[in-house]
Amino acid sequence: MDRDVTVAWHTVRIYFEAKSKKRLPSLKSQLTRQTGDGKQSRGQLKSMLGVLSEQYGIPLRRAGKAVAV
Repeated sequence: MDRDVTVAWHTVRIYFEAKSKKRLPSLKSQLTRQTGDGKQSRGQLKSMLGVLSEQYGIPLRRAGKAVAV
């Protein structure tokens, strides 16, 4: 749902920008507005795993050596 809201927001923003300037904004300016490098920190990943663990009822376990079967 967040993605849909974001797309709708960008659509309206581009519409009003085009209407006020009487032209469409450049595609490059619309594609380069992302901030950051898109990578998550170790803490963010661990936090997300905790959320997913609670959501699906799968307990997290500590990383360890793989067990040969």
